[in-house]
Amino acid sequence: MASCAPFQDICPVSGQRPSLLRPFVITDNAIAFSIIFVNTNTWIGKCFYLLISSCNTKQINFWYGTCILFFDLNQKTGVNMSQLTSALKPKGIHPLQPHFVACGNDSYKEHVLNDDRISHFYTFKVTGKENQTLAVPDGCTDIVFDCDEHSRGARICGTTLTTHSTEFKAGHEYFGVRFLPGIVPGFSDLSAEDLADKEINILDSLSNAQNLIEEITSCTSFMQRTSLFQSKYAPHLIRDISDITKYMIQTIQQCKGDIRIEELQRLTGYSCRTIQRMFRQDTGLSPKTFCRLIRFQIAIGLISTNKKLSLSSLSLDLGYSDQSHFLREFKSLSNMTPGEYKSYASNIKLPMDDYLFAPPAESKNLSTRRYGNHTNTLL
Repeated sequence: MASCAPFQDICPVSGQRPSLLRPFVITDNAIAFSIIFVNTNTWIGKCFYLLISSCNTKQINFWYGTCILFFDLNQKTGVNMSQLTSALKPKGIHPLQPHFVACGNDSYKEHVLNDDRISHFYTFKVTGKENQTLAVPDGCTDIVFDCDEHSRGARICGTTLTTHSTEFKAGHEYFGVRFLPGIVPGFSDLSAEDLADKEINILDSLSNAQNLIEEITSCTSFMQRTSLFQSKYAPHLIRDISDITKYMIQTIQQCKGDIRIEELQRLTGYSCRTIQRMFRQDTGLSPKTFCRLIRFQIAIGLISTNKKLSLSSLSLDLGYSDQSHFLREFKSLSNMTPGEYKSYASNIKLPMDDYLFAPPAESKNLSTRRYGNHTNTLL
């Protein structure tokens, strides 16, 4: 790793005077930045830029300015630098299931967590007459509870690898727990690979599943269910995964799925074979498949929220070799062309606007957003 010169008034990389007021965003061309603090109590005036091969001068200028601002704050206030930098950690994607939103119509709600295991909780009541809807690939595992008083139950749904139908009965109310991409609940007799592209009755995989079902479905409100699951069950349902896999999941999301296995090998120092084995063991997916699903999720998020977005610019930004490659990949995963999906998404209110990337887990701010008739709560 090459060292950088101490801070100056002009950024040594971009040659420009930094702006300290620019808001922090993950921009389209940025891969990732890390600021390394040698000691959390003292700031030595040096930083390292990591993985900046595709970053433009404006992005570098912003980060240099941010470092200067933190340096100044630390000198004047003695604020712990590790606390300040936690807010700069790259944001992870907010996984979308647009057909679930359409299925629930105005009843669909989400409760989004700043958590390193669970992405969000969701609930909806099926308003149509159909007993099936579609699930799209998202790299996530869900636990879905049927809260109908006459047929209470729950199932574990591993990520789909292509779009296919799943059962949601007409008139029934559902409560779901969506884990973050790559995170698999820990059940003693199920491996991560056992869950990929499968749905399993929770009674067949968890010893105290009946108590879980009864307690969750007996709650009278969405927030009661989320609170109960978080406090009583979540701590016991998370399996440990290796630090290397955690790092690869984060890196793949930072790169928006556009990273090759050779680059992961270089970054981790492990062989391709070891990377493949560890990642599949922990997530049930290969790194290549996980990259495909992350790119797809980002694509549907951008198409859903940007009506003027051109397919050519989107395919380029996501690292596809050309537009035709993007079109083939999108249709193979969604059973729709991007144009067809754009038309479909325009008729539903997804719980997001600039929310493709979720808040970092370290932030504890509370706010509520409403999108049409959908409520999004951030903890």
